[in-house]
Amino acid sequence: MNLIKLKQSKEQVVFDKLTSISADIRDSIELLRTFFKEYLNGNDDQTHLIFTRIKSISDRAAAIREEIVSLLYGEPFLPDFKETMLNLTRALNDVIKALKDSARSLMIRQVNPAMLMKIREQTLSYLAVITEASARLVLMISYLSTNVEEAIRISKEIQGLERQGDEIKDAILKAVYGQEATDSISVMQLRDFILFLDNILDGMEEASLHVETFYITMKS
Repeated sequence: MNLIKLKQSKEQVVFDKLTSISADIRDSIELLRTFFKEYLNGNDDQTHLIFTRIKSISDRAAAIREEIVSLLYGEPFLPDFKETMLNLTRALNDVIKALKDSARSLMIRQVNPAMLMKIREQTLSYLAVITEASARLVLMISYLSTNVEEAIRISKEIQGLERQGDEIKDAILKAVYGQEATDSISVMQLRDFILFLDNILDGMEEASLHVETFYITMKS
């Protein structure tokens, strides 16, 4: 059953723009995985190139976010719809910011290679979970205008991936802090990188919660 009765095309415009942002997030996260692999291999030229691509995609997504905000404030929408879409847009923007910050945190200086290798596999697993969540994010947003029940089902999957990611994050941070006596600056860099990755997952979870709120408001 489709619970949304679209009165005008402006609602669909909002949904389409949100889907575009979520697709940009997914693409940037794929690039972030490649960025980390190149960083592990010490390929500075490639990491700088990938970071530039991440920033470009993120800037495009931020511009779409501004379009959504202008549309929501400039056109008449139901108050609940407007509030929920603003909150959803804000959550996606938080993901975009965390994406750029995560890559930037490693660009400051080269982290101690030995420390990187100790967390290599765990971090790649963490990035795999984040990548999977971003694919679910695109699906969830794309279903908002056609099948909200399916969007809700996917939102639960995103929340499950966030919990899975938290377990990996805690293990990585424990390994990082255990090396503090070796190189305290690298420890701080890696800590910031992992916490920014955590912010990416948290933002996607937050977006899933706003989708659930949307379902409730549309049903009432």
